[in-house]
Amino acid sequence: MRIDVHGHIGTCESHSSDLQHVTAYLDTCAVQRLLVSNLDAAGGAAAHCTDETAANLATLEACRQDRRLLPVYWVRLGQEDSKIQAFAGAFEVEPFVAAFFSPPRDEYAADDARLDPHLSVLAKLRRAAFIEVGPKPPHDVEHVYTLARRHPGLPIVLCGAGGQPHWDEVVETVARSRDKQEVRLYLATDSAAAADIAAAFERLGRGRLMFGSDAARLGAEHGPRFRELLSRLPKLLGDEGFADLAGNAAQRVFPLV
Repeated sequence: MRIDVHGHIGTCESHSSDLQHVTAYLDTCAVQRLLVSNLDAAGGAAAHCTDETAANLATLEACRQDRRLLPVYWVRLGQEDSKIQAFAGAFEVEPFVAAFFSPPRDEYAADDARLDPHLSVLAKLRRAAFIEVGPKPPHDVEHVYTLARRHPGLPIVLCGAGGQPHWDEVVETVARSRDKQEVRLYLATDSAAAADIAAAFERLGRGRLMFGSDAARLGAEHGPRFRELLSRLPKLLGDEGFADLAGNAAQRVFPLV
């Protein structure tokens, strides 16, 4: 099964992901499962933001429209409409497979103590967390590592580093987490080039690197761009390595069925 672990609906500033473009991407790239959260909730207290409950209800509705989509809950940490009781209740009764946290967009430190109750809920229910990681403190990967050490059994998937200057630092931090076996960090490929993905896969081995495209950030161009990338990766990773990157690793972390 081909799985993309990083997708969105909605809009945040210049970043927009229309459901029509998401569907076209799935068809073009033969992606059978896409994990999606709602960008309409991003940006903290910005005027354009949708409140947490409404944004996540919209995610559920999008997933009902296309069963290839799996819902990820966007947490607006620190905002008045973000309540831990509502978060916990949503995971009890709705099919959310993970939660998405964006310290850079929502302006809080990646090791903020207010994250702990949310991560405890996820750990209890055997769900995972996505954390968008930035290039500099307090949003950088070292702050995420500090947070992860407080929740050592929780799978945390790092997003936002692919194609960015901090990619190599994030890869090395995931390698450290694997070698020390003290936290469970994983990495989504996002906009990383094929050569960078191959180098990261060689460093991390199977199980820690997952295909994620930030769908459909590029609009109508998203499908063709990532179809070309996916066609190159089996030659660089081998068939078994590509199968792990493009689906098997995700199936071991997320409740996809």
